[in-house]
Amino acid sequence: MARAAFCLSIAFLFLASVIPSEAQNTEAAAPTEPATAAAPAASAEAAADAPELLFDVRGNITLLCPLVSDKNLDYEWRKNGTELSQVWELAGRYSLERGGAEFHVARALEDDFGTYACALAGESRRWAVRGRPHVKLPANANVVEGQKLKLTCKVVGKPHPRVSWSYSNSSDGEFAPLGDGAALGDGAALADSEAGVPDGVLLLAAAARR
Repeated sequence: MARAAFCLSIAFLFLASVIPSEAQNTEAAAPTEPATAAAPAASAEAAADAPELLFDVRGNITLLCPLVSDKNLDYEWRKNGTELSQVWELAGRYSLERGGAEFHVARALEDDFGTYACALAGESRRWAVRGRPHVKLPANANVVEGQKLKLTCKVVGKPHPRVSWSYSNSSDGEFAPLGDGAALGDGAALADSEAGVPDGVLLLAAAARR
């Protein structure tokens, strides 16, 4: 018997979303303005303790150092422990304003994520700067019934968060989480994408109408 080719409306059958951190939940509802933050008074000893700032790719990043220079000392800025002047991907793309107290990047790139720090007179403040994640699936996918189906969720924003998949068998039905793929049977599995997105690929061993 010939196998039928059919078109899956991915927008209706599958949903992919990122699993946000607590800080991402807080920031997600913020208006799409340039990302700006001032560090708290307490110094962070490690990046894990630094406040998280989300930025939009092609948006702006602005960090204001709260340390006050009262002796005409120079501010020192670093990314991931390296002085900004030695960070090649930022060369010619950032500016220091307000006497060096404000760091600014226009039209930020995905790879601008990282731990940023300002230092003055032996004190420092840090920020964990992360790209705000956006996900995208193809609107449709043609597949022969019984053949393998591979769906890749594209994620913009680094570091890449883990992707959570949901499934519905009708255009007006409710979406149920896939988890480890059990909702679609033993032939379903999740894998990391070529771009390194955790669980960014959904694999079906044998596509079927449901």
